[in-house]
Amino acid sequence: MTVTETPRPDEWVAGDDGPARLALFVDVEGAMKAGARNGIRNTVGSLPSEHDVEDVVVQAFNELWLSDRSEIESLLGLARTIAHRRGIDRGRRILRERRDDRKLGMDLLRLSDEDSARDQLEDAKTLEIVQQCKEHLTADQRAVVSATVEGTIDGTMPLKEYAERRGTTYEACRRMVERAIAALRRCVETALRKDRPDGG
Repeated sequence: MTVTETPRPDEWVAGDDGPARLALFVDVEGAMKAGARNGIRNTVGSLPSEHDVEDVVVQAFNELWLSDRSEIESLLGLARTIAHRRGIDRGRRILRERRDDRKLGMDLLRLSDEDSARDQLEDAKTLEIVQQCKEHLTADQRAVVSATVEGTIDGTMPLKEYAERRGTTYEACRRMVERAIAALRRCVETALRKDRPDGG
């Protein structure tokens, strides 16, 4: 994980107190992982990825490190509680991202269906137009739409996973998909208007 001048909450902070931080982390890591895992799982209803658990643990540990621990009766209890709360936060974010993914997918499906529900011939024609319009997208837009919205024989890739593989943020990929869908919609609507006998 890269350490920047102003670290994010989920980044490990390196400094002169490194040995003390590491010693504390070794003591509380197990409790924090359990708390983070339970917080995410209870929120999303499924086992979380280790990547999400580790991110939450580092964020929770940074919070624990900055807290006043002088009068704490159970350090492990506090560590687990903080990690559990941050796990709930991460779970809520995961649910929001999943809803966004589904909405983006439905937008593209509607794009293919809106003007072509009358018969299969119109469906095929509209899908052909969509494919032609995809050629006007940037290479990055085509790639993200193909992977996360249209999918392959193996299914669609979650937008978060695509962002991680690409080495960029979820938000940047989400905006790219939104721009791509908006461009496709404009292109398809223009093509359909031109194709109508009355031009309307």
